[in-house]
Amino acid sequence: MTDTAAGPLPRTAATAATPPPTGNRRMYGDAMALAGSSSLSAGLGMLFWLVAARAVDPSELGIQTALLSAIIAPAIVIGTGVGDAFVSLLPRAGASRLKILRAGYRQLGLTAAATGLVSGLASATFLPGLRGSVSTVLLVLAGTTLWSYFVVQDCALAAMGRARWLPIENGLVSVCKIGFLPVLALSSAFGPVVVTATLLPALIGVLVMTPRVFRLAAAADETAPAPELAAEAKALAWRLMTAGAMTIGATTLLPFVVTAVAGPAEGAIFALCLAIVQGLDFVPAALGVSLVVHHAGLDDAPFPRVARVVLARTALLVTAGAVVLSLTAPFALPLLGETYAGLDGVTTLAILAGAAIPRTLFIIWAALQRARRNVRPLLRVNAMTVIVLYVSVGLLANRFGGVGAAAGLLIAQVWMTACAALHIVWTQRQGNTGSSRRETA
Repeated sequence: MTDTAAGPLPRTAATAATPPPTGNRRMYGDAMALAGSSSLSAGLGMLFWLVAARAVDPSELGIQTALLSAIIAPAIVIGTGVGDAFVSLLPRAGASRLKILRAGYRQLGLTAAATGLVSGLASATFLPGLRGSVSTVLLVLAGTTLWSYFVVQDCALAAMGRARWLPIENGLVSVCKIGFLPVLALSSAFGPVVVTATLLPALIGVLVMTPRVFRLAAAADETAPAPELAAEAKALAWRLMTAGAMTIGATTLLPFVVTAVAGPAEGAIFALCLAIVQGLDFVPAALGVSLVVHHAGLDDAPFPRVARVVLARTALLVTAGAVVLSLTAPFALPLLGETYAGLDGVTTLAILAGAAIPRTLFIIWAALQRARRNVRPLLRVNAMTVIVLYVSVGLLANRFGGVGAAAGLLIAQVWMTACAALHIVWTQRQGNTGSSRRETA
């Protein structure tokens, strides 16, 4: 038996077997589609931020990146929380797919609206130049809800075997962002142009893709429904949202924190470097999602062979990417403008790139916990990590600006990865102890 948060799962000879080669090929194929989608978005995202840095003054860009993080941070938490529940449940839901999808979308909409209102009020309270602005509250509320739906549809498509659609969808959205930005920058009538240019293509993507997502769910194979999974979906989504709030949500909100603590210019350089470096997470995150879809329940070892193979490959890629980013930073950052080159952007980017390397183990370990619907260890590790993160970033950013914030993030990433490694060792020892006792008996 594998004891999970959702209860014991039956273990059969099939579930204990080594994953078939065909399953591995599908896993890596879907993972490459997901990683390709994310990498394309990251590459075009760098171009977007290059245009934004040239078009918007650093002090104003700092405010806009903080506002964007106030929208995207809660949206990513909610969208990936519900989306990861889809990834864990839809591949095995049979005729219950549509029921799970509808319930998840309702849960997402209500949660995003409530959270967006809180985030909007916080933005209008703490961000310089936006205090007391009702339009800011409404913009953040609407943007959070919209971006949540944009995030969740990628997870839903991946869960239903359509990961190969994502590079096209996300590539088109990213191209539209770049195209809208200079047009909007010509007029002040569109408010914060970086935020508007980000949200408009997402709106188009949601309007186009949502009907297709529901048609896919309705056309599920005529297999037996799984009512126990439908009953579990809402609770699993809440647990995953809570876990996500303390990892990806806390990280995405950092530009807001740095801007509030160290000022708009430091917030701008930190946000730009973070946006560039987050591309390093795309390969392990994509392989993690594909691991959940294709190998959930196959092996109840603390860190099974397929996960070890995935980790070895992704760690090598991420390390190579971190080295390349660090070496090219002195030549690339001046393209954003001399102001950013003078704000220790090279050091900030190098520290953030280094933080991505230990995070690889945590991402794969977290994917295994989601595959087994065993969210309690995630919640414990994330709860401790968010405290380490905000204490470290708050103290160091106040004194050293963006460089200090990057160092604080590195400290938190090393901590969370150490916790994941300790959990693997502990569960391995527990399993060995249990086996020894059974053999003695």
